[in-house]
Amino acid sequence: GWKALRPGEEPGIARFLASLPQSGEHGRAFQYCSANTDVLAWILEEVTGLRFPELWSQRLWAPMGAEFDALMTVDAHGFSLASGGGCVSLRDLARFGRLWLDGGVGPSGQQVIPAEWINDVRVGGTPPPDRTAMGSVLPPTAGYRNQVWRSGDDDGCFFGWGIYGQYVWINPVTDVVVAKQSTQRDASDDATSRANLELLGRLSRAAVA
Repeated sequence: GWKALRPGEEPGIARFLASLPQSGEHGRAFQYCSANTDVLAWILEEVTGLRFPELWSQRLWAPMGAEFDALMTVDAHGFSLASGGGCVSLRDLARFGRLWLDGGVGPSGQQVIPAEWINDVRVGGTPPPDRTAMGSVLPPTAGYRNQVWRSGDDDGCFFGWGIYGQYVWINPVTDVVVAKQSTQRDASDDATSRANLELLGRLSRAAVA
C-alpha cells in the first residue's frame, strides 16, 4: 500500500509484468531491466511451489546464518516485489557477501550457493555491449551475469547494486566485503553512482593495506 497506483493502472505486480511488451530479440543486446528480477522470482515460485519469501528464508537466509529476519514487500495479492522490495540489516547484507567469498558455504558447512554458480558469475559471460542505464557508469571491461555486476577492475570485484544506493561489494583478492545502505535523494544518478563505486573499491583494498 505504500506505492500509489498511477491513473488507469490495474493493481497487482503479476498483471503489470504480463502487460510488458518484448523489447527486442532475446540474447541480442544487454538491457538492464528490474522487471526481469520479478519474473525470475515468479518462476521460482512456480517451480518450487513456495512463495518467494518462504523460499528466500529456507534456501538462503536461515542457512546463511542471518542475525535478523528479512522483510519482503508484497502487493495486495501477496506477490513479491523481488526487484526492490527486500529489506535486510547492514550486517546481514555483509554476511551475504561473506557467503560468496566463502564459495557459497554457510557457517555450518552447508553448501548454500553452488560454488560453480559463483564461479560462473565471476568469469562467465561478456561485458554488456549496451552502455545505457546503470552500465553507463562502469568501465568497458565491466559485466553483468546472473543478476550480479562485475566491476572490471584488476581485483575482479563483483557486487550487488540496489536502488537509492544499496550495495554489497565483494573483493576476492583482498577477501573483503563492503556493505552500504543509503537514502539518496534520487534513485540513481551517474555522478553519485561513480563516487559510490570508487569508494567501495577503495575501501575493499584499503582494509588490508
